[in-house]
Amino acid sequence: MNNLTFWKPCLLFQSNASEFGMGSYSFEIPVDCPLCTSLNFLEFLECAITLWVDSIDNNIGPESCLLCQTDSTTAAGWLQKSNFVDKADEVAQLTTARHLAHLLIDTKSCLYSEWFPGEFNTVSDSLSRDFHLPIDQLSHLLSTYVPEQAPSGLTIQPLLIGIISWLTSLLRNQLHGEQWLKELLPSKFALKKDTRNISSQLESDQTTSLKTFPEVPSTK
Repeated sequence: MNNLTFWKPCLLFQSNASEFGMGSYSFEIPVDCPLCTSLNFLEFLECAITLWVDSIDNNIGPESCLLCQTDSTTAAGWLQKSNFVDKADEVAQLTTARHLAHLLIDTKSCLYSEWFPGEFNTVSDSLSRDFHLPIDQLSHLLSTYVPEQAPSGLTIQPLLIGIISWLTSLLRNQLHGEQWLKELLPSKFALKKDTRNISSQLESDQTTSLKTFPEVPSTK
């Protein structure tokens, strides 16, 4: 008989991807990357990247239980899949799965995947699409309107150069087929908000902050 042991997740990762970007770190896919893969693969790739960043930052301790949430049922399933084949149409998935496996082995941790509704993934969805907004404006927008999903003190950090290099190389080496012919559109969340209002409010807050900052005493 197998021994059953309950593992409580100690780290939670939520991710999302669009046809044009990765949703955890607001990374826009370079225009010279041929988008011939599926959106499900980009969702799967994004899940791996979220774990990779935390492993580099030494946030994953030995015997950690990692819960990775995504609104893609396919990506959630692929996180537990190990039988990708070494063929042209699955090379990218196989490369990502192997890299993810090495991350888990190196950190001596275990991974659980879980699907959750897209309506509860507003932050990651916005970060994967709303590249038309300045970072400070986007952070303020998310913290103001979806505080239940945005962590306290939300900051949007850029991806590390090494990860960007690996990611773009993987996308550029895909089997070239029919590319997506889609237009990048803002997220549904951003379309519902008056971003001009947010911009004006940020400028007002910054001006007020400058006015109330104590003057430096004269040395004369």
